[in-house]
Amino acid sequence: GGYRLERRLGGSAAAQVYLGRHERLGRAAAAELASAHLALDEEMMSRFFCEARAVAELGSEHLVEVYDFVFEPRKERVAYVMEYLAGDDLRRTLDRSPRLPPARAARIAAQLCDALAAVHAYGVVHRDVRPGNLMLVRRGGDPEFVKLIDFGVAQFAGQVKHRTAAGVALGNQIGR
Repeated sequence: GGYRLERRLGGSAAAQVYLGRHERLGRAAAAELASAHLALDEEMMSRFFCEARAVAELGSEHLVEVYDFVFEPRKERVAYVMEYLAGDDLRRTLDRSPRLPPARAARIAAQLCDALAAVHAYGVVHRDVRPGNLMLVRRGGDPEFVKLIDFGVAQFAGQVKHRTAAGVALGNQIGR
């Protein structure tokens, strides 16, 4: 889709996430590629597409921005391209400093609440809010701007077929 993959950032059995760069524009992006064995699984690809579309439509500044969706089942290639978030997740931050000062914790929590308000207004329940799914990135003068990521196990209102199947692990483990 016009992106050159540079290095693997992380992933799970369902998908791998790579740092990519748009070949013409030079813009960095993260590309989440569904595992080849899942690219032909209609249910999984429906979930993957719904995840990408929901995040793209939400448009909250505190959610990862989705740029593109690539669907080439004959090549066993299904992916979506999103903004690359340079920074640490909250899990790594807490590993370095387990006790955050109250004001810092409140700022992070308030931004998470903004993200969840946007998600819930759309009829989505994230279902995997945890420190590893909160990226702290620099935005303007704010060194800890919160971005909520990984909607892989989200529940989409009115879409029963997208419930997490029993015994199926979904979502990404970036950098673990």
